[in-house]
Amino acid sequence: MSESQKVYISVPKPPVFPDDGVWDDLEFYIFTGFLTGRASWQGWAFVFKTLNHLEIRNLDFFRPTAASTTEEKSAFRTSFIAHSIFMLNGQNMLPDRDRTIRQLIKLIAKLPVNIQDKIVEELTALNNRAHRLYPLVEVYTHETRGRWRWAQIRDLNIASATITGISGTQDLGMNHCQASYVALSRIADMAEEAERDWSNAKFIGSCFIGKQIKSIDDKDQARHAKEKEDRRARKEQVLSAYLNRSFVAPDTKEYITLPDGTNAEVVQRYKANTVEELAEQLSKALSNEKDAHDLIIEREMLKAQERSREIANQTPKVLNTIDPSRSQLGSRVISSDEMKARHERLKALAINQDVLVDQNQT
Repeated sequence: MSESQKVYISVPKPPVFPDDGVWDDLEFYIFTGFLTGRASWQGWAFVFKTLNHLEIRNLDFFRPTAASTTEEKSAFRTSFIAHSIFMLNGQNMLPDRDRTIRQLIKLIAKLPVNIQDKIVEELTALNNRAHRLYPLVEVYTHETRGRWRWAQIRDLNIASATITGISGTQDLGMNHCQASYVALSRIADMAEEAERDWSNAKFIGSCFIGKQIKSIDDKDQARHAKEKEDRRARKEQVLSAYLNRSFVAPDTKEYITLPDGTNAEVVQRYKANTVEELAEQLSKALSNEKDAHDLIIEREMLKAQERSREIANQTPKVLNTIDPSRSQLGSRVISSDEMKARHERLKALAINQDVLVDQNQT
C-alpha cells in the first residue's frame, strides 16, 4: 500500500468522570434539605447550614424599619448567621426556631465583627457550593439511583423529618433542588405511564396488523435511542461543567426586563461575594423571572405533554384499524369496542402489577 493510500483514524477518548461519588453532595442536599459546615469559638460548637430561597425571603422581615444603613446591614448580618445555625453545642435549633431565633440573634450580635465577617464568608462559600448543585438535578433525575430513590419517597413530603431524619426540616420548605427533583420525577412518571399505555395498545394491534405496528415500533425505537443519546450528551455537558467549575448555560435562553423597559438576555449569573449579594441572588426565585431550573422543568413538561397527546391520537387509530375478520387467533369475530375494552383491562392489569412490585420492594 502506497503512502497516499494510507488512512489514519483518530478515535477520541471518551470523557472520564468519577464514580457515583459525584452525586453524594447532591443527594445530601436533596434528602436532607441543606449542606452543613462546622465552626467553634471559645467553647461554642456550631453546625451551620445553607439557606433556601424561602428562608432568604423571611430574612427581610427582620430588617429594622428605621435605622441607618450601617445598622441595617449589621442587623441583617446577624439575622443571616442566626438563621444559618443548625446545631449549637449539640442541640438541634430547627424545632421551634420561631421561638428561639431572637436569642440566637442576640448571641451572634455579641460576637466580634471580624468573627461575624469570617462566618459570613464561610457561609457564602457554603451556599455557593449548594448553588453549583442545581444543574445536576436534571441528570440525576434520570439516573438509576435517582429513580430508585424517587420510588421510595414519591408519596411522602421530601422535606419532612421522615425523609431527612432531622426534626424541624418540615418547617423550612423545599429548596430549589428538592422542588426540581420532585417536579422532574413526576414528569418522568407521567411519561412512563403514557409509554406503558402505548405499549399495551401496540401489543393488541400486533395480533392483527403486525406490519403496521412493526413500522410504528421501529420509529419508537429510533426515538428512544435519540432520547437516550441526548441524555448522555447532556450528562457529559453538565458533569464536565460541574467538575471544571464552569458555567452551565440553559438550553433555552433567559431574558429579563430592565428598569428602562428593554429586554436583555441573561448570559451568566454572578457569584455573591457579600451576604447582601447572596440574599439578592437567592431572592430572584421569588420574582417573575424564569431561572434555568424553571426552564428545564418547563421544557420537560412540554415534551411529556406533547408525547401524551401524540399517543392519545395514535391509540384510537391503531384500535380502529383492526379488522377482526383477518385474525388468525380464532373464529370468533371481535368488535373494535371489545378490543378497546381489552386494552383498558390490560392497562389496569399493568397498573396493578406496578403496585404489587412497589409493595414487594417496600
